[in-house]
Amino acid sequence: MPFAFKLFHRLSRTRWVLLSLSLAALFACEHQITDPSQSPIEFRRVGTRIKPGQVTDLAVTATSDSGVTLTFTEVTDGVGQPASYDVRDATGIFSWAAATSVTRGTCATPMAGAAIGAKRDCSVLGLERGTTYTFQLVAFRGTMQQNAVYGARSNQVSATTTIGPALPVATVTVSPASAGEQVGQTVQLTATPRDSAGNPLAGRTVTWATSNAAVDTVSATGLVTGVLAGSTTITATSEGQSGSAAITVTTLAPPTGCTTACRYVAVTGNDADPGTSTAPWQTIQHAADVANPGDTVIVRDGVYTGGATIVTISRSGTAAAWLVFRAANRWGAIIDGQNNSSTTGFEINGNYIRVEGFEVRYTSRYAMEAYGGREDIAGNHDVILSQNHLHDVGHICTGSTGGIVGVSAYSDNLTIDRNVIHDIGRLGPGEQGCVEPNANWQNHDHGIYNGVGNNVVVRNNVFYNFTHGWAIQRYNGAGSVTTGLTIVNNTFGFPNPNRDAQIIIATPTNNVVIANNLFYEPTTAGVWFDGSNGGTLVGNVSTNAIETGGSGLTMSSNMQNTDPLFVNATGFDFHLTAGSPARGLGAAAWCPSVDFDGVTRSGACSAGAYQN
Repeated sequence: MPFAFKLFHRLSRTRWVLLSLSLAALFACEHQITDPSQSPIEFRRVGTRIKPGQVTDLAVTATSDSGVTLTFTEVTDGVGQPASYDVRDATGIFSWAAATSVTRGTCATPMAGAAIGAKRDCSVLGLERGTTYTFQLVAFRGTMQQNAVYGARSNQVSATTTIGPALPVATVTVSPASAGEQVGQTVQLTATPRDSAGNPLAGRTVTWATSNAAVDTVSATGLVTGVLAGSTTITATSEGQSGSAAITVTTLAPPTGCTTACRYVAVTGNDADPGTSTAPWQTIQHAADVANPGDTVIVRDGVYTGGATIVTISRSGTAAAWLVFRAANRWGAIIDGQNNSSTTGFEINGNYIRVEGFEVRYTSRYAMEAYGGREDIAGNHDVILSQNHLHDVGHICTGSTGGIVGVSAYSDNLTIDRNVIHDIGRLGPGEQGCVEPNANWQNHDHGIYNGVGNNVVVRNNVFYNFTHGWAIQRYNGAGSVTTGLTIVNNTFGFPNPNRDAQIIIATPTNNVVIANNLFYEPTTAGVWFDGSNGGTLVGNVSTNAIETGGSGLTMSSNMQNTDPLFVNATGFDFHLTAGSPARGLGAAAWCPSVDFDGVTRSGACSAGAYQN
């Protein structure tokens, strides 16, 4: 045989072997047996085994409020043994890839087979009551996620779990279980009723309660608002079972610096200047018009005047960056109404506002007004009035029904702290030649008039000389009910000879706390409940009775008909002498951390604005 002919045959045989190997490799790469979410097409080649069988008779035979029973005929795994099964379920539109493998019950994946052709029942547990589920399974052999070979997926079946009898609430969990907040801030709690197995129960009624409404209030939805420094337990109850959270409320620390920037005002300044320490503005109103959240406006000593309202604060701070107006020296910056020419000293319409250290005098109607434009509910929130001196407001001859007040209080989360408020109100008959047309001069003018506003705190203030009304009046002519009025550690001096008491609660108010106050020479009693019932009166001292007209009150540790023994009451020095019965009398639960002077209330809390 010629050499060329033999070479040709050898090369032909080699090409055939290489072609055969290439085709085998191609079939092995492109037609391997796949996961069940891939193509169900079967391919056969020499030595390849068939895929597991397909279940075609999957059915639901029973339902309960938390599970179903499935039945089907078992199939081969493709090599003569019973197949294993991946059983999946889903709510809504069913997608195999999105469905989850069953984890509870005897249908839990992987489920081992028993006998080819046998009827198989299994359970799916842990389902929601009254919910529609779709089920599907696939047979396989081998180990899932490793070397499993899958058959075609079964038919789909759907079923709805029953409503069943309502499972009783066994426990209630509250989240978070503990939390801290500052006065005026809020924490949202969530209550989850659970059955005896720990499963959450939807649609159950939950009620909320606080162990101390003077420290924290809680809404019907579990929103907790800090009122006064202290600790409380908030309880959620459902069907007789309860859970609780421990809440600690701390006092909002007075700002000592400038969160964002310090701005300056001086009577010698110029509003065209940048408002810096060396180039201050001239008017507080200009500062109020341009200040931003986090700014502190520092007002230097001097007398500041203006129009009908001397300063209107309409801009707002934020919860993290309050807008602060502070006198550089306490009572050195004086807001002067020029003998009743101006109606109002400060009007505060914004939120997260602090006004501190000013003297306000000689306006015709208001020293300060925290008012957001509404009288049925509060129109603004989070205002602090601290360490101000408000006096000699509204000394005019008028028969108007409109009240003349030191602080007009219409804001939520309003704190009135460490102020001196005195000599507020119109002229009486004969004063400066006044002839009053009616008797409104007897009871229309007050230190604080609380019209609306939830979570109002009045603490560490000194009130005296209210002869035309009350030091504090809570009243709303439209009948709006507010929640959370806390009056603690104040000192009240001298009577209104024409009316009972130094505090009047004249319209319905929820969660009233009057604690640790000193009532010096009130007519009849320290507090008059006239149109409102219920409240807590604890740790108060009065030279007369503690209260009159009240019902449903919680009262303890009060001292009536007792002289508090001030250092010099007629000279308006209401500090406590060493032998004062008010020393250490106050209830700790409502005691502020410092007193009027900023002195830490260490040891037993004294009643009144001063610890000593």
